[in-house]
This record gives sequence, structure tokens and C-alpha cells, in this order.
Amino acid sequence: MSKKIISQLHDRSLIKFSENDSRSLLQGLISNDISLIDNEKMIFSSMLSPQGKFFCDFFIFQPDKNNKENLYIDCNIIQTQEIIKKFNMYKLRANVKIVDVTENFSFFSYFEQLDISKFFEGDRKNLLSFCYVRNDPRLPELGNRIYVPKNLEKDFKKQFKYHFNNHLYEQIRIGLGIPDGIKDISPDKDFPLDYGYDQLNAISFSKGCYVGQEITARTHNRGKVKKKIFKINANKNLPKHNSEIYYKDKKIGKILSIFNTHGLAILEIKPAQECIDNSDVLKSCEIEITPSNVTWLN
Repeated sequence: MSKKIISQLHDRSLIKFSENDSRSLLQGLISNDISLIDNEKMIFSSMLSPQGKFFCDFFIFQPDKNNKENLYIDCNIIQTQEIIKKFNMYKLRANVKIVDVTENFSFFSYFEQLDISKFFEGDRKNLLSFCYVRNDPRLPELGNRIYVPKNLEKDFKKQFKYHFNNHLYEQIRIGLGIPDGIKDISPDKDFPLDYGYDQLNAISFSKGCYVGQEITARTHNRGKVKKKIFKINANKNLPKHNSEIYYKDKKIGKILSIFNTHGLAILEIKPAQECIDNSDVLKSCEIEITPSNVTWLN
């Protein structure tokens, strides 16, 4: 039986930044360091409000090794136009061109601990040479993200037709305890550190100023995070997204992404950890829920 290691991502879009001021514009607005990007390495980053609250997240990569100012942003498709509008608002007189190029690409995730080149050989290797492949910068277990030109999508699917499982990405993401942008985080309400974005390599504490930097750095330095992501599971399908979670009749958080009986929750750290230490259960909509710690999250 062929190994199912590829998922198509239908909720992503791609925004192209070009011209001479692309990097300088992004550097002053995003939470990560744009200088970390080269033609092989992408970064994961967020964009915050002046109050340090989450607005959006995205991946950024450089498609052309000969042009550092050409950059692609991979973001949630729901926020595409809003993100373009936000960057245009900050652009002022900067020489930057911002274009939605989503219709030109299809999006895939590839999960394999081995070198990707061992899987892509022969015709597959030739096909891959026309695609953009980057390691997911959040965790190694999230594999690679592949950006396939739209005119090659049918060939790509034909070459790998025995390796597709379009539920795999969500299963792996939730199993690892990874929040997924606006699916799990409320714009202009939640703070990225509560969702572990510093430990998912989305925030640089050594770069210069950016929008929302002061509050983010202060919270980090003072260690004042009082809630975080936990994995949850139940003996039956979990309640719907945003359902409130209680411990000893006190609300301590809410449900985020779910996949049948497994999911993620944002919970107050102290009572959630007490529940885990006592091998106790939480409750949501009368369903008993067992929380567990996320291994990558301190």
C-alpha cells in the first residue's frame, strides 16, 4: 500500500511582493526577521495591531535566488484582500507592488521525515523543478509546503495519486498541537504569545521595531502568559469550535480546532495543569474532556 503523505491545502492564497522596497516594508510590519529568508528558507510570521494583538499570520518565501525583493506571502484565503489592504495602507511612497497571484498556484503539504529528494525522482523530480518547495519553519514534523503552478496541478496529482490524504494535514497539525491562524485565533482580540507563536518561530526578539513589538516584547520578558494551547480528547466527538470549557464549574477556556474526538483548546494554565496532574477531566457541553500538554510548548 502506498504511503499517504500529501495533502492539498484548499484554504491558502499567495500574495506577491515585488520592487525595490519589499523587504524594508515587510521588516517594519511583521513580527519575524525578513533577513532570515533566502531562496531555500521560508519564515513563518504574524502581523499585529499596535496593541500587540493578532491580526494574521503567514509564510514568506523568496522564489528567485537572483532577486531578494521578490517575495511571496502564503496566507489564509479568507484574509487575502484584507492583508493586501493593510500593507497598501502602510506602503505610502515605498516602491512596492502587491498582487494577489493565488489563481496561478495550487498548495500542498508533504509529510516525510526522509529527504524529500528521495521521494521525488525521475519524472517526479522534473515536475518538482517547476514548483517551489520549502520546509515548514514551525516544526520539522510539519514537513514541506509545495507550491505547484496551476498548469501543472493535474500532472502533480497524477504522479502522486496514490499518496494523497487530504485530511492528513489537519490530523497532523492538531496532533502536534499547532494552532492555525484565524481558524483558532481571534483577530484584534488574542495575543500571539498565548498561542505559542514565539516557540513556532513566528516572532523575533532581536530584530528592530515593528507594529505591536513593544507589548509583545514586554509580555515575553516578564513571563506574563497566563493561558496556552493544550491538546484535548474525548470518548465521543468533541463539541463545536468555540464551545466553552469548564473545570470544577469554572470557565477556563474554549475549544479551537477539532478532528472528531481530538482537538485543541486555549486554557488558563494553572487550572488546566491541575486537571492534568490530578488525572481529572474538563467539561464542555456535558462532554468529559481530557487535556494534555503540547510537547513543543514550554
